[in-house]
Amino acid sequence: MSKLYKARPSELMGIVDVYTAFCFDEACAYITSKIKQGEEPVFVAKENKSLEKPHYSSLKDMYSAMGYKNGSYKKAVE
Repeated sequence: MSKLYKARPSELMGIVDVYTAFCFDEACAYITSKIKQGEEPVFVAKENKSLEKPHYSSLKDMYSAMGYKNGSYKKAVE
């Protein structure tokens, strides 16, 4: 995406802190290289204190499990 817009990922996200921007750009480069190597991203949310990490097929599924539905957040009652 940064090649398309000729800007660093941190610039596209509006990150102004130099170190945070560097870390974000490095993370994006790492993720992009893994995808180019054929790996698929795994979306994980720490919602319970179990050692087993839940896996989701999309960000929508992950956010739904955390309580986000139709643009609003409702924390699950424990």
